[in-house]
Amino acid sequence: MFSDENTTLVHAVQNQYASLNLKLPTGTFTILSAIVLTSSDPSSIQPKIIGLATGCKCLPKDKLPLQGEAVHDSHAEVLARRCAIAGGDASMRFLATLQNKEMAALKDSAIYPPLAPNVASRGRDNYSLFGVLRTKPGRADSPQTLSLSCSDKIARWNVLGIQGALGSAFFHPIYFTKIIIGEVPPDLHDVVKFDCERAFWGRLQEIHGLPQGYKLNQPEVQFTSVGFVHSRSAQEHSSLAQRSCNESLTWVADSTSPHEVLINGLRRGVSPKHRYKTIFWKTRSIENLPPESKAMTYHQVKESMAQYQIAKHCLLGEGGPFSGWIRSGARWENFGSSSDNGQQSTNITD
Repeated sequence: MFSDENTTLVHAVQNQYASLNLKLPTGTFTILSAIVLTSSDPSSIQPKIIGLATGCKCLPKDKLPLQGEAVHDSHAEVLARRCAIAGGDASMRFLATLQNKEMAALKDSAIYPPLAPNVASRGRDNYSLFGVLRTKPGRADSPQTLSLSCSDKIARWNVLGIQGALGSAFFHPIYFTKIIIGEVPPDLHDVVKFDCERAFWGRLQEIHGLPQGYKLNQPEVQFTSVGFVHSRSAQEHSSLAQRSCNESLTWVADSTSPHEVLINGLRRGVSPKHRYKTIFWKTRSIENLPPESKAMTYHQVKESMAQYQIAKHCLLGEGGPFSGWIRSGARWENFGSSSDNGQQSTNITD
């Protein structure tokens, strides 16, 4: 049921997380995600954790920064992907099993205005509908965001790759080969596997016109019995009310910095005048980027990645399976090599 290889990988991730000594505030829980690089010949190259993160928060749309100084989406899988390159629709039925039966039935029978084709649903509105785009977070009383659900983003990566627009200047599309999920009861494995496969790639079967190198990737969905010490279920024995942690941890393999903690999308403990970094602008000097990029905004440089943008249009453009994707777009990416306050800035939002 659970492979030895998966158990070994998950324990390695857990050990790496434990070595960072993150102390969560009392009464809080979080989610852990990691990306591991493996080889088709494991006897010659050992698996390597290249990015690890925790988190379950994202910024409301009225708090998005205009100069790229904060991460929009601080959910664990999104940050882990960022670390590697520096649940949404799939979870609806699983979430229902964890709720009070009366509440689940109420959500299932709730009447919402009809959802137009290719329009994203707000959180868990239209709870009984599968296959629709959804924004985070799920709670109806939370501020509205422009961040799409975990499963929507994973589905997007299964077409465009995890390397992003800028990364496409240096790498061919990078795809997951398998996704390992923890803390799913064995009797729900079949249901969760079916829902994940549908959400991650099954609903994209009609995509066509992808440029060379891009494809509809279909990673294996597998499970692990290894628990996570700071998960919601692990904290259930506590008498304190449980809430999701506001902080997110990020760890990058072989980095000179041991790890960073984010809160509200910003590095904890860094003053406003030091929030701006030069990662993107240093990247411009690499020969794969267009030479004119020095005079371009971050948004313009991303748009100049022709093959990536063609693939993106196949997925998100008119007639594409994700044409209802909510885009933050140029408004939040229109910064250049120096921002209005004279500081250099970066944003690696895709």
